[in-house]
Amino acid sequence: MQLQQQQEPSAQMDGAAASRGPGQTLEQRRAAAILGKVHGLGNNAKVKQEYRRLVERLPVMILTNGLGQTLAYLSSRHGDANGDRDRIEAFRLVSGHLHEMIVDERGLYPNGQGDLLHQLIKGNRQQLRQATDEALAVLSWWTKFVRAFLPKPEGEDH
Repeated sequence: MQLQQQQEPSAQMDGAAASRGPGQTLEQRRAAAILGKVHGLGNNAKVKQEYRRLVERLPVMILTNGLGQTLAYLSSRHGDANGDRDRIEAFRLVSGHLHEMIVDERGLYPNGQGDLLHQLIKGNRQQLRQATDEALAVLSWWTKFVRAFLPKPEGEDH
């Protein structure tokens, strides 16, 4: 069922996402959406470095702590991040892009209000599983794109 769902356009996609490419697979739509977000980050190299660092860590964070805990961590850092505006902006962007990919692009919480964290808390177990699966699927593209198009964080050689 899941494989079939990834090969056929999803009935859950909203109108804007579905109109991106009729006949495209779900994977193609995911890639196109997240690539647009990575390319649209602007010119601030420090924000891009911090954004890349966060995105590269998200898969392990989600698998270890769960999507809800990971979103709570990202949210807690919006106003903290040691007062560094660039780090705060990177946390805000990553959190926002994750919300957009799950809620707006994939349409998993069509009637939800508020941010993704609050929607996860209010939702049921199936919605949490779907959102987690979608986050990990998006991250397979997202991590590749940040490594390909964004500068390495300072002090990292890999």
